[in-house]
Amino acid sequence: MEIRPITIVILDAVETPCPPARTFWHWKGDSLVLRGCLFSMRQPFYFGEIKMNIQLLLEISSRDHSHLCPRQILGVRIGLAGMTALGFDAPPDKKQLLVITETDGCFADGLSAATNCTVGHRTLRMEDYGKVAATFVDVKTSRAARIAPRLDIRELACSFAPEESRHYFAQMQAYQVMPDQEMLSIQEVVLNVPVEQIVSRPGIRVNCDVCGEEIMNEREVHQHGLTLCIPCAQGGYCQFHAENILRVTQVEEV
Repeated sequence: MEIRPITIVILDAVETPCPPARTFWHWKGDSLVLRGCLFSMRQPFYFGEIKMNIQLLLEISSRDHSHLCPRQILGVRIGLAGMTALGFDAPPDKKQLLVITETDGCFADGLSAATNCTVGHRTLRMEDYGKVAATFVDVKTSRAARIAPRLDIRELACSFAPEESRHYFAQMQAYQVMPDQEMLSIQEVVLNVPVEQIVSRPGIRVNCDVCGEEIMNEREVHQHGLTLCIPCAQGGYCQFHAENILRVTQVEEV
């Protein structure tokens, strides 16, 4: 894992008795800009010039997730490897990087810590396959790479932590130090849906001709001359009880 010196730029720093639940940060050139509560009265938290490595990212991830676990470490490692595969040495600006995770939970938090991609910024998407894997897309070029742990990663982890007999803690240690080529499978892929369609144009709004609800970000479906939301066109993840539908109909009639 490459370790490179960076400059920490502190904005609106205040002293707190304990590290904050969340610190807002972004890259600006070779500087990591932090805003919020940045250090503890007991010990320095972020201050001055430090070595930017996996430990800082794990600190960010574990604070957001409330603990540290092997899948979180894999998320950080795969996030860093994904950016490297696309030629980024740090999270790019202006939403140039799109990350599609194939599961949620700890792994996704690790990805977010490493890449600075979030659901709120529409740069982190989920296709819930229940797999610890993610695809990284350069939005400008559509180049994409899918990264997953090697199938034998758990067995390999034991050789990197030979003194730890407990598998869980052996993985915790090993996943932080294993070389990328020994722990990850990296494949260049082609998206089945154009990245422009996935990202879509923000601010575009229409209403469904059936339920009347607003549809954002070009997610409408056109069928038989109607503009429909996906649940009305294809079925959604839930169903309304008949009495609820009746109440809605009665309200609309009134």
